[in-house]
Amino acid sequence: MFDPLMLMRLWTDSVLRMTQAAAAGAPAWLPWGAAPGPATPADVPRQLRNAMLDAWGQWWDRFLRSPEFLETMKGSLEASTQWRKQLNEWLGNVHHQLQGVSRQDLDAVMSELQHVEERLMDAVQSATRDLTARCEETAAQVRQLRAGIEGRRGRPEVPKSRRPPPRGKRR
Repeated sequence: MFDPLMLMRLWTDSVLRMTQAAAAGAPAWLPWGAAPGPATPADVPRQLRNAMLDAWGQWWDRFLRSPEFLETMKGSLEASTQWRKQLNEWLGNVHHQLQGVSRQDLDAVMSELQHVEERLMDAVQSATRDLTARCEETAAQVRQLRAGIEGRRGRPEVPKSRRPPPRGKRR
């Protein structure tokens, strides 16, 4: 699984890189280097800090992407997941033995309630569509009746008392 020598190699490699980066960027007035670098002493700490952080970043990147670390993390996550499942199972058994309700029971009830809610919402939406269609039909019929009434209003209606008697009968 995890090789401690790999960690030691990564660490020594990072220290070596930091030292090389510090020496490469050192100004001429430092005893260990006359390489091109900042001309003022105020820039030296910033350059050393940047070199150190870059080396650490590269080291952590290599370490976190190493197959050993990834295998260790995978095993750890699998063990944690398996432990959580066993704990939930054990707690469910304890709840049942104490005649209580377990989380699995509550999850099953919640799932069923969600299904009932979905079916009810579908039924309500269907009924709403049907009622909307019926209301639109009724509104169309009312508009037709109003148009017919408006058409009749153009003709005067004669009251029965003023109507002439039918021709075949006389009073």
